[in-house]
Amino acid sequence: GINAEYMGYVKWNENNVKCEHDELDLQAEETVQTLQSDFDTKLRALTLKLESKSKELENRNLDYTQKINQMEIDKSQLANKYQDQNNELLRIIETHELEMEEIQQQLDQSQNTVITLKEEKSHMNLEMDTLHHQFESLKDQLERSKKELNEKKSQCNQLQEKLIQEKSNYESSKLQGD
Repeated sequence: GINAEYMGYVKWNENNVKCEHDELDLQAEETVQTLQSDFDTKLRALTLKLESKSKELENRNLDYTQKINQMEIDKSQLANKYQDQNNELLRIIETHELEMEEIQQQLDQSQNTVITLKEEKSHMNLEMDTLHHQFESLKDQLERSKKELNEKKSQCNQLQEKLIQEKSNYESSKLQGD
């Protein structure tokens, strides 16, 4: 009976161990599934997070690229604007220089004209002096001629008187002679 009892105990023990073993297997499997499920959930969350981050970075990169392109365009436009302004300033400076040259030429011409006019005035003054001298000289000659004329007149008158006298003397002598 002891042997059978012992065998029953062993049998019971084996069953018990088998049950525990099965239970442990089940628990292990559940744990593995739970871990697998947790891992999958976490992996999905991480993947979503990574995709979201990746999309965000892509958008940011696109934004930066657009900003850089816009800056390049702005820079180019500014450069062109400054170049245009610079060209305009150069044109204005050239125009002013040309105008200054023209004004300088006109000034030189005016100065030359003034010099010429001064020379002409000087010549005219000399001519006026000469004419004045000639006039004075002619006036003197005229005075002398007047004097001479008066003298001649006076001589003429004296001669006329003499003639009249002689004529009268002749006629009276003629009368006396008759």
